[in-house]
Amino acid sequence: MWGVGPVPIVPSLDTLSCSGVPGAGTLMSDQSNHFLASSLNSLQENVRRSGPAAAAGYTLTGAILLLGGLGHLFDRWATTSHWGLVTGLLLGLVVGFYELAKTIWKA
Repeated sequence: MWGVGPVPIVPSLDTLSCSGVPGAGTLMSDQSNHFLASSLNSLQENVRRSGPAAAAGYTLTGAILLLGGLGHLFDRWATTSHWGLVTGLLLGLVVGFYELAKTIWKA
């Protein structure tokens, strides 16, 4: 059964060095903590900077899907051929690329 039995006591990674001597790994721990903090800060900065581009991509996709879907619903309601769908898709492209251009030229 899981979780039954004594839990082995394992020394923390902060206090171990490569030689296994407790207390000798503090310099290694500081370097790895600095590396981890630096890596996380870089990741956070990249995500922050890519936010507008991701939003523009989602806006483009959403506009095409939403307006194309509305065109399709209009075609079903009006029992027309696929002109509503084509018009909705083209209008979605125009609106989506307009929003994309606003995002690119704002920066």
